[in-house]
Amino acid sequence: MSVRCIPQVLAGSRHAGTELLMLVVLADYSDDEGNSYPGVASLARKCRMSSRNANYILKTLQDSGELRVLRNKGPL
Repeated sequence: MSVRCIPQVLAGSRHAGTELLMLVVLADYSDDEGNSYPGVASLARKCRMSSRNANYILKTLQDSGELRVLRNKGPL
């Protein structure tokens, strides 16, 4: 968990509501460089939503340019 990333998300994101919540949860999982490796099920559980809704929000965040997802690039 990086305590540095959460304030950056809160100050810099143009999103609100569930999109902002998802970014804060991702920041909670992140390292100091902003890299985060949670699964969708973990994100959905922390955000208290379905995995389907989590995937929809992740796509929205990617389309906005505030999130970049690199599939299968996490640590081994």
